[in-house]
Amino acid sequence: MDCALPMKEPEIVDALLVESRRIDMAGPVLSVDKYLRSTSNPSVFGAGDTIAGSQLPALATYEGRIAGQNAMAGDGAMTEAEYASVPSVVFSVPSLAAVGMTEAQATEAGLDFTVKTNEMTSWRSAVTYAETASIA
Repeated sequence: MDCALPMKEPEIVDALLVESRRIDMAGPVLSVDKYLRSTSNPSVFGAGDTIAGSQLPALATYEGRIAGQNAMAGDGAMTEAEYASVPSVVFSVPSLAAVGMTEAQATEAGLDFTVKTNEMTSWRSAVTYAETASIA
C-alpha cells in the first residue's frame, strides 16, 4: 500500500506519485472511485486535500478513516464514502449552519420533506458575541 501526499507541493506530487506510481489526476487532486481508491492504481487511496470535494477538517477525518479501512480490506468488503449528510458551517456573525440537501435539491429529487430552522440566539456562542440572529 502506498500513501497519498498532501497536494501542497505539486512538483513533488508530480515526481513521486503521478509518474512513478501511474496515478491519474483530476487537475491537482487524485482521481478516486467511490471507495477513495485511485482509479488507475488500486494500491493508492486518497482523502481530504488529496481528492476533490469539500475541504472540511471533519470530512477529511471521515474520508481518512474510510480510505485507511479500505486500504487494509484488500480485496475484502470495502466501504463507500457517503456524502448525503455532510454538515457545513460559516463561522460568522450571525452563525450559519446546514446539513443534508438544500430545499431545491430535495424538491428536484422528488422527496417528501420538511424544512426546519432553529433559533440559536440562546446558545453560549451566540450570547458570547451578542448575536441577534443565529440560524441553523
